[in-house]
Amino acid sequence: MTMKQTRPSKYSNRRCEYRGKKFASLLERDRYIVLSGWERQSLIQGLETQASFQLLPKWTEGGRCVRRAASYVADFTYRLPSGRLVVEDTKGVETPVFRLKEHMMHHLLGVDIRKVRQPGEALPKEKDTTEQQQPQTTGQ
Repeated sequence: MTMKQTRPSKYSNRRCEYRGKKFASLLERDRYIVLSGWERQSLIQGLETQASFQLLPKWTEGGRCVRRAASYVADFTYRLPSGRLVVEDTKGVETPVFRLKEHMMHHLLGVDIRKVRQPGEALPKEKDTTEQQQPQTTGQ
């Protein structure tokens, strides 16, 4: 009998599942539990997990794909009662790739990513200094 060897996670996160949904970390799962409670209380609406935003289109030459499209997959998206879109990412460690994609989200799509480090962090304030555009998420 052979058993599949699993190596430890690079950033010490533990994958888990809650009510049929898979999460990359306990923090992400716990944040989902908080957000889904807020959605039931009508504090937020349209809660989605793993929404994808296209940052750059695929690059083709002569009908061949040279580079795949570059995208950012948010942990959570939802709308406040005012209709403002909130894009959240649960973060233990900020990688250089995340910082680059965060920068691209801001400058290419006009969307700021809200970094959450504790599951019970409060909702963002309705009155924000920047009104976010309504970008299109890409289907997976």
